[in-house]
Amino acid sequence: MSENFLKVISMTPDSNENQPIEPIHFEELHIEPWPDGQRLRVHITLSSFTTRPNLEAALFTEDEVEIQRIHIVENMDARLVFTMHLRGMPLPGRFKLTALIYYDPEVILDQRTIDFEIKQTTD
Repeated sequence: MSENFLKVISMTPDSNENQPIEPIHFEELHIEPWPDGQRLRVHITLSSFTTRPNLEAALFTEDEVEIQRIHIVENMDARLVFTMHLRGMPLPGRFKLTALIYYDPEVILDQRTIDFEIKQTTD
C-alpha cells in the first residue's frame, strides 16, 4: 500500500464519561408578557459554567397542552432573553413555563416551572 493515504483523525473526544458534571443551576427565571398578550419575553440567568450546557423551555396551557418548545444547544451565555409566542391561544388564560438545563437529556441538572396568568391584552 502507498504511504500517501490520508489518516482520518477524530476531532471529538473519545469519551465524556470521565469529565465531571458542573453543578449548573438557574439563578433567575422570569417571564415578562408583551402588551399584546401574544408573546412572552423569557429571562434566564445561569450560574457560572465552563462547559456549555443545553437549555430547553416549554410553554403549556393550564391543561398541560404544549404550545411551544425551544431548544438551545451548547448555550454560551450566562444571561439570555428570548421571546415565545402564544399564537391562537384564548386570552385571558393561565399558562406554565418549564425550563431545563442539561448536558445529556437523561440527566437534568436543574428544572424550574413558573405558573402565570395573562389577564388582559392591549391591541
